[in-house]
Amino acid sequence: MARVSILDSIRTNIKAWVDRSEDLAVAVYAVLTSFESIGKYLAPNTKTVRYVRATGGSDSLNGTSAGAAWATLERGLEWLSSGPMNESRILDIAGTFTVDHQLSIGGNVIGGTNYGFDLEESGPNNFAALSTRQIQAELVETQQLTITNASAGTTHGLYTITVSETLTSSAHVGQLISGEGLFETAVVQANDAHTLLVTTTVDPSTWTGQVALYTPGATIITGAAEDFFAISTDIIAHCDWSFTGIAFKSSKEFATSAIRVQGLCQVSFNLCYLEGIQMVGGGGQYVNIDSCYIHTATGGRVFGVDGAAYVVRTSLLKGLAFRMHAVGEFSDILYSVIEACTTPWGGGVTLSGFLFSGESLLITGSVSGADGVRVAFGKSRILNSVIQNCAGDAIEVSDGAQLLLTNVQGSGNGGYGCRIINGGQVQATGTTDVSGTAGQVYLGGTGATTWAGAPKTDVGATNPEFVRLY
Repeated sequence: MARVSILDSIRTNIKAWVDRSEDLAVAVYAVLTSFESIGKYLAPNTKTVRYVRATGGSDSLNGTSAGAAWATLERGLEWLSSGPMNESRILDIAGTFTVDHQLSIGGNVIGGTNYGFDLEESGPNNFAALSTRQIQAELVETQQLTITNASAGTTHGLYTITVSETLTSSAHVGQLISGEGLFETAVVQANDAHTLLVTTTVDPSTWTGQVALYTPGATIITGAAEDFFAISTDIIAHCDWSFTGIAFKSSKEFATSAIRVQGLCQVSFNLCYLEGIQMVGGGGQYVNIDSCYIHTATGGRVFGVDGAAYVVRTSLLKGLAFRMHAVGEFSDILYSVIEACTTPWGGGVTLSGFLFSGESLLITGSVSGADGVRVAFGKSRILNSVIQNCAGDAIEVSDGAQLLLTNVQGSGNGGYGCRIINGGQVQATGTTDVSGTAGQVYLGGTGATTWAGAPKTDVGATNPEFVRLY
């Protein structure tokens, strides 16, 4: 009986092994079949371009050239959303496009793109697992320039260039200036008849090819009058996105920004006009902004951050309300001008947490009693920058935040050069010297500290509960 039981057990185990083998064979076959199927949707690392022209295009054409361009942005987005994986698709657009619904480009977590709240509305599929998508427009040249001299600012290093052409004063503020080489782009912050202050630390007199002024070659306007909720262009990035040469606007006066980015992948703006921008954290990726004019419009616009990581380079930020609530891995503004804004970085949000790094900046003319820079939490730094002519203090540091100032200059500020309160800590190196009409440094609140030797108004001198450490 024992021998029979052993044989039965062997037979049972062999049968189970055979069954499992059959299941494994079926599974392997399914995988191989799926690879064969997937292969139909894979593509080499190539790029494909289609064209959209607001004037002269037709959606009945194939879009393969400017002469056979589509007419609507929606048709172009539909094409962008399709295609094999690993294929980079570029949409070349020109003209002005008015989007009736809130426009989402980039897919979302429920697997599709929607237009407004109309569930009946058709839209492109999501972009999950696709390589890169780009929308570009050729810049419109407004003025060729012949540079006769270029000089860098002593502290911030941004260049003032002299040209032989006669310009209309202030007529080119916000326009884009470009050569033909790498890193040869910037934005005009100010101009008179023969000089322009531009947002670059690369000597424009060494730029290659023709140097000229440009404006964006296409405009995307969101916010139809009949749709109250149609406010901004939303980018929910499930793949890498790049935008070049485009002006983003909103027709709604109450819109806080014309564009809103939730980046699960990297999103880049190059040589664009942005009527405000909001960046929402996602996936550890970041928003990259190069040589852009980020500015206000009727009703006001914001530079808003909620948990996002971002880098801004060689750009002009003008007339914006900064609204910062936490940041991602980093938040850098480099080689740029911040003009007539309300409290860069602090943004008037009392309970915000953020880290930032600013380098080669000109921060000038903050409005409505706002400070030049406000640092409320974390460790931050400002390097080789000028903070001048701000309505409030040039710098405010509070609530235990730490700020490193390296070669920061400034004068003409309405309050103090540096107000340090409620445990704020400031360390200065190099030739830092920031002042205001009320004085250079104000110390107030327990644990506020500053660098030795700085002229200061110290309320601890008359209030023994305050402690000073140098």
